Amino acid sequence: MRLLNKITQLVKRQTAVRAGENKQWPFFRGPYFVVDATAAVVVTTLGNEKLAGDLAALAPPGLCMSCPLTGGRAEIERLAHTLIANLSIQHLVCAGEEPRKPATLVALKALFHASADELAEAMEASGTSKMRLSAADVAALRKQVQFSDMQGCNEIDQVVSRVRELSTDAKRRTTGFVAPGGDAPNRETRVIAADDVTHDLVSDKAGAFKISIAERCIVVEHYNKKDELLRVIEGARARSICLTLIRNGWISKLDHAAYLGRELSRAESALRHGDEFIQDADSGNAAR
Repeated sequence: MRLLNKITQLVKRQTAVRAGENKQWPFFRGPYFVVDATAAVVVTTLGNEKLAGDLAALAPPGLCMSCPLTGGRAEIERLAHTLIANLSIQHLVCAGEEPRKPATLVALKALFHASADELAEAMEASGTSKMRLSAADVAALRKQVQFSDMQGCNEIDQVVSRVRELSTDAKRRTTGFVAPGGDAPNRETRVIAADDVTHDLVSDKAGAFKISIAERCIVVEHYNKKDELLRVIEGARARSICLTLIRNGWISKLDHAAYLGRELSRAESALRHGDEFIQDADSGNAAR
């Protein structure tokens, strides 16, 4: 039985490799140079493979990844799925020289601007089989990612400048990866949260909180922006305190609420087990 299980796992791993799937983003293998998986801008350098590598080595702020694009329909589809799977990506810059197959560039542009019939025609012209991207895939891509045409530009300084411009104008980045759901029974969307993500917390206008534990309860002191004590909230359960803060409008930011939920849960656990509790003050919303 153990031997059979090992053989089964080996077959699954080999099948995944042949299918070009990874367990982490990018989930599909390709000529991708990943710089910062949580950044907002991807650059395809078309037929200029050297430019893709040099751009990744330079690693300008805001660059998620760079990749050449020299093949046909299958390569475009993998890139589209790769973009959709990363919720941080908001821009695709098309730079570099024309690929060896000119129909590839036509299909890439059609992916963002053409009608359904025109897109299907362009995709089929760039490959030998029918397009596999669904209408939902195309709609999701167009909603999430904006296309920026720099085709013919091989100057790395100009590309870097464009990346910085787009990343500066980008909305606050999200940090999740939509994993392939082929094994899910109901095909539900499965999002993997990104690790090691930094987020600049802005102080909550509703105030800051200092959390401590007493002999039988959690104690939360609420301060205004002038560092004046407004009120003291007490309770034995993190959930009850959180609901009290939310229902009374004493929290106005989602990241602040998430931070308080985490710290209050830690405080409840410490209270229950008789442990020491020290609030994590690594936040702009923690009272100093």
